[in-house]
Amino acid sequence: FGLAPGTFYASSDGGQRWTATAATGLTLDEPDAFAAAPDGSLLVSRFIGTTTDATSTWQAKVWRSTDRGATWTIAYDATVVRTDDMFTGEAHRFVGVAPDGAWIATDAVSHDGGVSWQRTEVEGDRGLAFLTRRGNLVTPSPDGTWRVYASGGLGELQGAYEVEIDGMTIPASQLRSVAFDDAGHAYVAGGAPYVRIWRSLTPVEALAQR
Repeated sequence: FGLAPGTFYASSDGGQRWTATAATGLTLDEPDAFAAAPDGSLLVSRFIGTTTDATSTWQAKVWRSTDRGATWTIAYDATVVRTDDMFTGEAHRFVGVAPDGAWIATDAVSHDGGVSWQRTEVEGDRGLAFLTRRGNLVTPSPDGTWRVYASGGLGELQGAYEVEIDGMTIPASQLRSVAFDDAGHAYVAGGAPYVRIWRSLTPVEALAQR
């Protein structure tokens, strides 16, 4: 999937060909995550933080489409405000949908489409995480590796994975555009002015070092 202001793009052949659809109701141009739910609906999320004087605000939104990206409605909209170290509200950074339909965030899991959340005990960067097709949460750790957690973060730590691209070890926190295929291989995008895509030689989940 891809997104530009007012237009939603989709490819079913690995990016060789794309279809463009006017994305009515989708009011964002810098999404954090795309997801396809088991019921066929599409989800796009955005998490924004702002600070004014002594007040910090974080807003999490998820849009849903049931017609392959033609029209979108808000499926989740939550805000948390911090003033003088006092927090009001609750908001979670959505990263994807597990095979059983659960919504996965960097720090919580929802089994009712964002109505309620169960917090996880994931260690590492809670501002950046990815979801494998099997529903495992992959998050950057302070030592530069990816940590792999079962069940979207509710399960145990499966191990750590060191990221190597073109013969160089790359800190996981530097990788912002990551996706996984059915087998668990990681795909990482980068490069300028032209975009390049790297694919892990073996599945990240299989390489996690216990």
